[in-house]
Amino acid sequence: MENATAAFHDAVRLSMRAVRSVLGATTIDPALLTAAERLQHEGFLRRKDTTRQILPLKTAEHSIKGITRRTRHSRRLVRQAVRGMPRDVFRIRQSSLEAYLPVLLADWYAGCRNGAELWRRLQGHGFKGSSRVVAVEAAVPSLAAARSLVDRFGIMIRTKTATELDSWIEQARASLVAPLARGVAKDKAAARAAMTEPWSNGQTEGQINRLKLIKRQMYGRAKLDLLEARLIGAV
Repeated sequence: MENATAAFHDAVRLSMRAVRSVLGATTIDPALLTAAERLQHEGFLRRKDTTRQILPLKTAEHSIKGITRRTRHSRRLVRQAVRGMPRDVFRIRQSSLEAYLPVLLADWYAGCRNGAELWRRLQGHGFKGSSRVVAVEAAVPSLAAARSLVDRFGIMIRTKTATELDSWIEQARASLVAPLARGVAKDKAAARAAMTEPWSNGQTEGQINRLKLIKRQMYGRAKLDLLEARLIGAV
């Protein structure tokens, strides 16, 4: 589920240009930004310019290591630029929809999935924004499809059923959450077992996490006998 959430966050980042277009926020006027927002915007523009410098080098003759050496940028930055997955998005002031999200989500989970109807309901609560703020999903169908796929993935896990796993993988491969689909496909047997079997390695992972925590508390100076004494004594 954590991987599914991260995959959807990446899908949102990749869709931000289309989302901004729907919201009418494709153009940012620096004069309207606060001092803090201006600093953030300048940093965003620098990172965007760096990405533009790296992308032309993405050829068969230039590996990530080669681009790193040539541009003197970090390997992580080069890898993100080459894979086309920017990790940050500049956001301006709080959306007019922010205060009404609890009401919007309540209506959504109650079964109302029509953007125009959701907008009319929000108007009854005092919302003054445009209907296009509420109907983003209709304008970005690829993002809506990604959300649906992530929802279906979560349902398979919660209901302990994997009958649709194969078809889900095939559909997800052609979507914005394709990296998630590839990861699940590589270890499909484990994913299927996690969805259908009652067993969990949560207890094991919890003990490993506790062991690491105790070890870090001693700044890495723990010998096995002391570590064993502390681990048993902490039970």
